Amino acid sequence: MNPPILSGLAKSILLARISLSVAFKLMLTYPNLKALRKTKQEVRLLRDHYSQRTKINKVARVNKKVFISPNLQSWPSNHFHRNFLNIAKKHSGQSVELAEDIRLVLLAITKSCQMNCEHCYEAGNLNKQESLSLDDLKNVLRKLQDYSIPHFQLGGGEPMMRFDDLIALLNSADKSISDFWITTSGMSLNDEKALQLKKAGLTGVAVSLDHFDKEKHNAFRRHKNAFDWAKEAIESANRVGLATSLNICVTKEFCSPDNLMQFAELAKKWGVAFIQILEARKAGNYADKDVELSADQHKIVEEFYFKLNQQKEFKKYPIAHYYSFRQRTSGCTAAGMRYLYVDTDGYVNTCPFCRGKGDHVLQADLNVSIQKLREQGCIKYKLGK
Repeated sequence: MNPPILSGLAKSILLARISLSVAFKLMLTYPNLKALRKTKQEVRLLRDHYSQRTKINKVARVNKKVFISPNLQSWPSNHFHRNFLNIAKKHSGQSVELAEDIRLVLLAITKSCQMNCEHCYEAGNLNKQESLSLDDLKNVLRKLQDYSIPHFQLGGGEPMMRFDDLIALLNSADKSISDFWITTSGMSLNDEKALQLKKAGLTGVAVSLDHFDKEKHNAFRRHKNAFDWAKEAIESANRVGLATSLNICVTKEFCSPDNLMQFAELAKKWGVAFIQILEARKAGNYADKDVELSADQHKIVEEFYFKLNQQKEFKKYPIAHYYSFRQRTSGCTAAGMRYLYVDTDGYVNTCPFCRGKGDHVLQADLNVSIQKLREQGCIKYKLGK
């Protein structure tokens, strides 16, 4: 199965349609020419700021939806325009609450997991008693959706370990406000469950795969079925029309041009839309270990990232996203800038790695909580815009 990738003229036509839809929505909502001009200028500045050397010459189209990133809302949808409307709202002289400016929430819904992955940032919390009931999770989600946050990643632990609750949570959500993805090892994600998830309103599935070699991935995940689960999950998600991504943690041992290209070949063969490149960080099982990539290794991953997204011979390959590169060049958008992490106890955090723990979502004013996170900042990168 080929990845659902569009490039060249087809991509240009789609992006033109998206731009026109954004312009039309802005003019209908805020018919103030001065505000619209300022909005256009700010959008261009933000695009330039976050696209340093990283122009991506393709988009993904799955089930009649267009995806630029697995961490951005799909088009067409009511909530695709949310980020642009907030900018226009500010330039029209209206205030935008901090929580309204959040574009992505990673909501950890369970402590349970069948694996004990080498790099797991949740290692100290796995398989303890759950703190949040299904009703708690619904209330957390409802409060976050009250601010029209357009994109949620539901993780854990392993979210498939609470499958019935996951379905109930998705059914309770307002899908006209937000897209929903799960981040999973792939455990038990077969055709039947993938279809149930889609019917409940799931948009996409991000499956963790840390090596193209079956035995090495299983060893990294410390589970004999890890590779087979990941493969079945991607195949099932593709069959029912869910968008798919493979998330890889690039370690020092893995980091080579040949390994990265072999991983891309596997991702292409499996028909995924995206590859999300993550770096090992000193958290969880890696807290006291020398795991972070060197400057030379950063260059290796960056060259792979540019090659896959920009060179014509790779136009049918999955779209790569490399967030550490953006953090190094453009600043970190976590810590309540544009992104929130809500842990398995219901507390907001700066991110899964920095773990600057803040207030409980259900016990505090979310805007006050976000301001506190911004003041804490990121321990590794400067904050972005």
